[in-house]
Amino acid sequence: MDGELEKQLRSVLASEDDYMSPARPQIDWNDRAEREALIYSRARDAFACLALLEGMELPEDVRQAVKLVAAVTGQDLEEGEDGAYRTARRVAKDRII
Repeated sequence: MDGELEKQLRSVLASEDDYMSPARPQIDWNDRAEREALIYSRARDAFACLALLEGMELPEDVRQAVKLVAAVTGQDLEEGEDGAYRTARRVAKDRII
């Protein structure tokens, strides 16, 4: 995406992650609270980016990426009664792996 769109997207990110590394986040994967905090921060960032992009004219490659992020967040996350996003305990129809 172009530099201006990247700046706009980065402006809505609430987490400290720059999302540039393909490496797994450095958390204690055995600590449930750390995993849940990571899921919540990633979900919050994903939904903020999707909200920003909604209705924008986008290049085809960016549009496809947005579609993928929307599908994955929709199928793999659920919002708890406390407002926090967690991994959904269900299998979505036509799930994207």
